[in-house]
Amino acid sequence: MNENELKTLLGLAIRAERKRQKLTQEQLGGLINLDFNNLSRIEKGKNFPSFETFCKLVMALHISPNDLLSFMPFDGKEKSVPDFEFFNNFNTLPENLKNNIKDLVNNLKRK
Repeated sequence: MNENELKTLLGLAIRAERKRQKLTQEQLGGLINLDFNNLSRIEKGKNFPSFETFCKLVMALHISPNDLLSFMPFDGKEKSVPDFEFFNNFNTLPENLKNNIKDLVNNLKRK
């Protein structure tokens, strides 16, 4: 995993958590005293947050650092940007839609 992929994955994780909590970039930026343009650049994977900003993000979102770093290959299995985006998007779906997709995948496996 190269630096650009790391920036992109971290940005996607931050954006997914912000959206999960129904916060705008302006609102989250206000909570951590960061201009929303800078937050946007972090979420788009153009910049890494400083360590201080990362800590502020974790505290403002009331999550653990591991929640934002779940894409890291601690288990030796790297996650790709498309995989990470897919699973983040899947996890935001209503439960009944998730179950329909799971049923569809299970039916396809049987064929």
